[in-house]
Amino acid sequence: MLAGTKVRPWISWYLIQANKTSFTLTPDKALYVSHLCFGNVFYDIYMIVCVCCFFLIQATSQTKQTTIAFPKGTYSQSPAVVVSVRSSNCNSSSSYAATIVSINTTAAVVYISRIDSNENWNENVFLDWFAWNPSTSNTNDLFATEKAQFTIPARETNIINVNFSFVNASEFIVNEPVVLYSLRQVSPNPSAGAISFVATTAVYNSKKGFGLNVLPKVVLNASVTFEVMFLAFERKVLYKPIDLLTDVVFIEGPLVSEVQQVWQANYSQTYRVFNGNYTEDLKYVDVEVHLGPIDQGAEFATRWSTSLDSNGILYTCQNALEYVERIYEPNLDERLGGNYFPAASQAYLSDSADEYRFATIVNQAHGVATFRNGEMELMLHRRCLSDDGRGVGQVLNETTHIEPRIFVTYDTSNEVSYLSRRLHQIQHYGATKFYGLDNSISNWTNKYGVSWTAINSSYPHGLPNNIHLQELRYAYNGLDYNQGLILQLQHMFEVGENPEWSVDETIDLSMIFNPAVISIEQATEMTLTASLPLANLHKLQWTIADEDGNVRVINRKKTLSQGTVITISPRQIRTFVVNEDLKIENGDISMTKIEIFSTDAINHNKRSTKMNSYKHLNRIFFLNLSWGSKMYLFNKA
Repeated sequence: MLAGTKVRPWISWYLIQANKTSFTLTPDKALYVSHLCFGNVFYDIYMIVCVCCFFLIQATSQTKQTTIAFPKGTYSQSPAVVVSVRSSNCNSSSSYAATIVSINTTAAVVYISRIDSNENWNENVFLDWFAWNPSTSNTNDLFATEKAQFTIPARETNIINVNFSFVNASEFIVNEPVVLYSLRQVSPNPSAGAISFVATTAVYNSKKGFGLNVLPKVVLNASVTFEVMFLAFERKVLYKPIDLLTDVVFIEGPLVSEVQQVWQANYSQTYRVFNGNYTEDLKYVDVEVHLGPIDQGAEFATRWSTSLDSNGILYTCQNALEYVERIYEPNLDERLGGNYFPAASQAYLSDSADEYRFATIVNQAHGVATFRNGEMELMLHRRCLSDDGRGVGQVLNETTHIEPRIFVTYDTSNEVSYLSRRLHQIQHYGATKFYGLDNSISNWTNKYGVSWTAINSSYPHGLPNNIHLQELRYAYNGLDYNQGLILQLQHMFEVGENPEWSVDETIDLSMIFNPAVISIEQATEMTLTASLPLANLHKLQWTIADEDGNVRVINRKKTLSQGTVITISPRQIRTFVVNEDLKIENGDISMTKIEIFSTDAINHNKRSTKMNSYKHLNRIFFLNLSWGSKMYLFNKA
């Protein structure tokens, strides 16, 4: 794992949380000094809400000036301010508009005018206002604070439409964010008494910006320029942060360090790091999650944020074989669901130069997504309240308890591509665990053999690290299993995936296993399911052009009965029947004798046995022979 990488995980939802830290109430203002949490990034925002200015407009007045006084020392530079006018009379038919004419570090001057008629008004009018410092309220994907200008032509009386974009913010997750805005007259200089008032309505709120319909109500003989100050954020709480509600326990030891996060009894996750000079098989962070039964209407996800410049691109595997590029599409109608993709085993992010990668390897299929640069989100568990409209016609009411296991790794791209394939084997083909009944380990080891391998000494570390023994089993013809052995090998890397391991490998099948266990003298290639000799398969011939325009014919050469030396290319899976004399023309199989030997783990006495006495061997081969691991027998022969 490379040091210095920012990777911070948490479960469940993430969005907006406000915690009141102080409260001061005076007759004319209420001040909240709050910390707003947007996606786990905190902003200090001073909010003036409720009754910020109270006054009574006399019947002889249609326009009123008022001054908003900021608490002393609140701002070192002019803040942005949003204002809103409201009447205390529920049955009032009056309409008002407010125009900010000046803002500094201590106060803002606001003019309020009645715009529905030229009559005077005599009712209690309140001015609600909200002020913040844009320089300390950093813009992010969930929160945008910006300024823009627009101009109304001289003597304009018709509605005009102006549009504003969220220039300094990434696109919001959902459509129609909340937009709060105010207008400040820039020119002509309002101090000269020429103040314009307009009625405004926000329209077309979207992920990228919003529009304003502006109707001039007090018309000037000169064009008027307004500055629009606006604050935008998600329109509803999509995510609920649980950081502050989580009990965190740190455990450190000589072998393993753990961080245990417990929200409540049935919601928890553990991050486990292996200490010391560990082997490559332990170069990952082990994430163990316990979820369920979960609440109705809940979706649990875990999210990792990294410093990688991934440019909205995520890669997921197809059944642990090849990777598929997934590009984030912000304009989908279902922006969340439409950008989730299935990952059967692995997914990764990489920087723009593909120098570094962040990868997850899971023990079961999950949905993954990337909604922001350098971020990966993995869906853990869901319990929906309504049908998703996908044709099933029923609610996804999952009440079960689940325990996903996730391996997380970050390193150079070549190292991660290698580790991901290796860790996939550990996740899905781990060695079988056995538990002894003796009182001590010494008693157990004295009674039973504790290690044994079927691998030939010519492969002291097992098969090459890019080759996986995917299957070794008895052939079955529907009547019995004595129909020979089926051997299947997989090249686990794609073409060009890794400079060291995406290469052709030549393997002598007769040298894989200890001859005392299995002696392979010949091999005949079969179709993938071993149901037909490959030479008897008549495939269509395809003519294609590659990226360089070269025309190639795709029709693999048929293979008759062959020797034991084979070559496997990247992405290939090849299946063989070994030690069988297959009649290629009609596909009939004539049996020849195959001898399998059992070896006493302690005395090493060899003896010939019947094949069906060792049917359990195919299961042990399948689980343990890839990646050079040893096969263990815990029964004395």
